[in-house]
Amino acid sequence: MSATDQPGASGSTAARTSATAFAPASVGNVAIGFDILGFSIDALGDRATVRRSEHSGVTITAIRGVVQDLPFDAARNTAGRALMAMQEALGPEVGFELQLDKGIPLASGLGGSAASAVAAVVAANALLPEPRTQLELLKYAMQGEAVASGSVHVDNIAASLYGGLVLTVGIDHPRVKQI
Repeated sequence: MSATDQPGASGSTAARTSATAFAPASVGNVAIGFDILGFSIDALGDRATVRRSEHSGVTITAIRGVVQDLPFDAARNTAGRALMAMQEALGPEVGFELQLDKGIPLASGLGGSAASAVAAVVAANALLPEPRTQLELLKYAMQGEAVASGSVHVDNIAASLYGGLVLTVGIDHPRVKQI
C-alpha cells in the first residue's frame, strides 16, 4: 500500500497539506489461521485522501465509490476511528479531514473495513514531519477495524498494510511476519 502527494503539494513532508493512499483488499481467517493469517488482493481496494486541518479531531468530508452510505461520524467509521486513534497519539494540535473512495463492496469478505482504516492512516502518515512506523500504523488501524467487527483483530489489517501473505500474533504487542 502506498501514499502519494496530491497535486500542488510541496516535496517536503512538513509542507504537505494532503496525501492519498491506496490499501488493497484482503482475505482473513486463512486456513487454520483464524484472526492471525491473511493475504492481500491488489486488484481492488480503497483509497483515502487526508488533508491536515487547523482544527483538532477528524472530519469526514466525502464518501464515494461502490459504497456511499457509511457514517460520516468519525467515531462510527473505520477510517475515521483509525485516524482518531492516530490523532489521539499525536496530540490535540493535529487534525485531519478525510475523503474516502470505496472500491470494496460491503460484506464482500474482502476486508473493506480494514482497507479503509489502513488507507487513512497511511495517507495521514505521509503528512507528518516524523512519520510513524508500520507497527504504529497497524495499531491505529486496528482501532478502526474494531468499529466494524466489535473487537480488535489484525488478519485483514496486517495483510492490507504489509501486503502479501501475513501472519500476525498478538493484539497489545503484535508481531508481524510476511510469508
